Amino acid sequence: MGAFKVIVLVWSSLLLGVPALLFAIGYVPENMENRSRSPMPAFSPGSLVDTGYYADLARHLSDYLPMRSLAIRADSAIDLWLFSDSPTSSVVKGRDGWFFARESVVSDCLGEDERSRFQADRVTSLAQFLAAGNTRLLVAVVPDKESVYPEYLSGIARMGARCGDATREYLRRVLADTGDVYLDVFSLLERHRASPDHIPLYSPLDTHWTTYGSGLFAEQFVKATEPWSLVDARLERPGNDTGGGELSRMMAVDLPDTRGGRYIWSRPGVREGDNHVIPHGGRGEAYRLFGGVAEGSARLSDMKVVVIHDSFIYYTWDHLARFFETALYVHWGVVDNPEVAGFMSDADIVLIESAERFAFDRFVTFFSPATLAKLKEAEGSAEWEQMRAKVNRRQ
Repeated sequence: MGAFKVIVLVWSSLLLGVPALLFAIGYVPENMENRSRSPMPAFSPGSLVDTGYYADLARHLSDYLPMRSLAIRADSAIDLWLFSDSPTSSVVKGRDGWFFARESVVSDCLGEDERSRFQADRVTSLAQFLAAGNTRLLVAVVPDKESVYPEYLSGIARMGARCGDATREYLRRVLADTGDVYLDVFSLLERHRASPDHIPLYSPLDTHWTTYGSGLFAEQFVKATEPWSLVDARLERPGNDTGGGELSRMMAVDLPDTRGGRYIWSRPGVREGDNHVIPHGGRGEAYRLFGGVAEGSARLSDMKVVVIHDSFIYYTWDHLARFFETALYVHWGVVDNPEVAGFMSDADIVLIESAERFAFDRFVTFFSPATLAKLKEAEGSAEWEQMRAKVNRRQ
C-alpha cells in the first residue's frame, strides 16, 4: 500500500471514527443553526417504509453530529482561501476582502410595465391623508452596500448588478417627485463617500451600514423633523464596534472584523431609556417602544414617532433615542397587523424605511388604496394610548 493511500485511509478513519466515538459517549456539540435542533423522530413499525422518517432522522443526526462545526468551518476555509470562492451561494466574494449578499447583487430585471406599478402619487396620496390628521410622513430607502462601494464588486458580480442599478435609479426618480416626503439617503451617503479620507459607511463583512453610516441617517431624519435638538449634539466615538460581520457568520468562517469605530450621538443631560419589547399576539417580531430620558435642563422632542423598518434601523434606534422621548418601532414583517394603522394615525411623525433591495416590492404593496382604507378605518382608534397603557402596566 502506497504512502498516499495510507494517509487517505488514516484521515478517513479519523473523520468517521472520532465523531462516531464522541456521539456514542453522549457528547453534544454547539448549535450552529439559528433555530432549535431537530428532535429525534418517534419510531413505529411503519417508520421503516416512511421516507419522511429517514429525512427527520438525518436532520437530527446532522444537528447532533460531533465536530460538525469544525468540519463546516474547515470546508468553508478551504473554499475561501484555497479556491478563492465564497463557501455559500448566498454570499458573493468581491475584491480586497469585501463580501456582498447575493440577494442584493443579483436581482430580477423589471420591465417598464412592472415598474409603473409604483408611482409618486401613491406616496403623496398617503402623505396628504396623514397630513390632514397632523401626521407627517417621511420615506427613506437605505442603499445596499454595492450602491455605495461598487468598486469592490468583482467583474461577474458587477454584471449581475445591472438590473438592480436600473431599479434603483427608477426608485430614486419616483421618490424625488414626492418632494419633502423623501429623505434622500443615497445622496447623503454619496456626498460623504466622495471624501478620500471618509469614515467607513459599511463593513466589508456585513450587509448593514456601520454605526457611523446610521448616525448620518439619524442626523438627516432629525434635521427634517426637530432640527433644534442638533444644536448641542455631537456624533462621538466612545469605542470600537465589536459587532461581528453577518456575512462572515453566513460563510462559517472567522474573519477579522474591519467595521471600525462605534459611533453614537451624544447630548448633554440626555441618555437612552428602556427599550420595551411589546408582544402583539400574532406571529413575527414584537413592537419596540424606545426613546430617551432628559435630565436637568436637557430637552427631548415629545413628538410621537412611528418607524416602519427592517434590520437597518437596529443600528439607528440608539441614535434616535438621544432626540425623541418616544418612538415606536414596527418591523415590516408585522406591518399588516390591524393596530399598525392606528399607530400611524395617532403619530406625529411616521417614517417608512426600507433596504434598497426590498424597497420596490414593499412600496408597491404598502403605498396602495388598501393602506389608505385601513388608515381611514383607524381614525380615532387611540391605539397609541392603549399601547402606552400596556407598557405602563408592565413597568
